[in-house]
Amino acid sequence: MAMFKRYPRRTMWMLACFANAVIFPSILLFPQGAGAFMYLMAFAAIVGIVDCVIGILAITMLGDVIDDDAVRTGSDKAASYKASVNIVEKILRAVGISGAIMLVGFAGLDVGEVNSSSALLVLLLILGLGPGLLNFLSALTMRRLTINTQLNAPVRELEAAP
Repeated sequence: MAMFKRYPRRTMWMLACFANAVIFPSILLFPQGAGAFMYLMAFAAIVGIVDCVIGILAITMLGDVIDDDAVRTGSDKAASYKASVNIVEKILRAVGISGAIMLVGFAGLDVGEVNSSSALLVLLLILGLGPGLLNFLSALTMRRLTINTQLNAPVRELEAAP
């Protein structure tokens, strides 16, 4: 947890997204078949840890956005921000799941059947490049976030006042 205090959240988010952008394409290097199991378990553990860091940072950065807005506007809209985030997360999950199902169908994969090597290759390309590209774009987007410790100083001063 010390790293959350030592480094700016925006920088940590960008690094975590860049890490995912590098980690996801590594799935293309795994052996196919039963020999891939241990690689997939290690892959899942690493991605899980990085995604946990991103999740923690998202919640703390939402607090910074809410605080910044409260200072700028003088009104508390924390519930509106949280509700907006929840709606966007649910919409993105629905789009992601339905998109994944369509891509699996596009790849020609049949669940429970023996699939062709070309169908498996398409699936590997989707899994390896899709999330990596999205994480890379997320990291680039975070570069534009202007809220940081210095800009949030007025909020901290208001919170410290009796």
